[in-house]
Amino acid sequence: MAEYEKYIDHIHFSSHQDFIQQLLFGKLKQTLNDYIFRGLALEDYELTPSVLRKNIQDELQIKVFGKNAHKIYYSKKPELESYQQTLEFNMLFKFYQLCDYHGLTVPNCPIFNKASLMLTSLNINHKKAISTWLPNELWELASLAQHYGIPTRLLDWTRDIFVALFFATIAGLKEENFNSENNIVIWALNLGYLDYINMQTKNFPLKVIIPAYNTNPNLQAQSGVLTLWETKKVFDSNSSIDRRPLNVQLIDQFEALGVKPFQYPFFYKITLPHTELKPLLKILDTLNYSESKNFPGYDGVAKRVLNNQYRMP
Repeated sequence: MAEYEKYIDHIHFSSHQDFIQQLLFGKLKQTLNDYIFRGLALEDYELTPSVLRKNIQDELQIKVFGKNAHKIYYSKKPELESYQQTLEFNMLFKFYQLCDYHGLTVPNCPIFNKASLMLTSLNINHKKAISTWLPNELWELASLAQHYGIPTRLLDWTRDIFVALFFATIAGLKEENFNSENNIVIWALNLGYLDYINMQTKNFPLKVIIPAYNTNPNLQAQSGVLTLWETKKVFDSNSSIDRRPLNVQLIDQFEALGVKPFQYPFFYKITLPHTELKPLLKILDTLNYSESKNFPGYDGVAKRVLNNQYRMP
């Protein structure tokens, strides 16, 4: 059993002023220099990619395979990797196919050639060419699709902690469980340590993806980085889906490899009470970390208007 606390340092701020002060001028600014960040509305929310969250599986199957999917497909063996990967594969294929049909720029995906785009789905020969999931030929496409709402195995991170703080703050204010007892959370992942591990270990499963920003303005504005927990069990009819959150996957992997904890924690888990979110949002606006920055163009302005209620007393 891995000793998870060796790798995670918990920091709680009771005041948003103290948190901002530390980020702008305090020791924390320097400490977090080599980290990437992910903000979530509730401390209990896990580092699990959207497509692997169990509570949305039925809905996804219906969206991709039709209203009878639950009866004829998903309900038979819902925990098999082969079923899950087929679902993800078809979503990405359809996204690529429709983007191409409508003349939208998409990353080059040799797996999806022009002939295959005329099909309604891909056959088994296309799948046989894939040795890992997600294959790197689909990383750019999956990054683009994720930022337009398609669930994937990728986890969104940012190099800018204020971007993560903005998303956690807005999500926290919208959260059904918004109350004085709950906290938002900013996860910080030690990218420098991860780089070192990758140099020391062949085929380490955690991949860091920085897609081309020129085709994804949202990602560029958010200083976006994505992570992928890669699996070599591709369309394997016997293996089960790994739904563990990223922090558990990573620490279990470290323990299996005999990797010792680094000088700095691999993860920081930083929390702040929901009661601090409204005044925090005003400070983030002053620092120009708002919807308009994170979503360039009309979309960001519209989101800012629709979120105005969270800035009112």
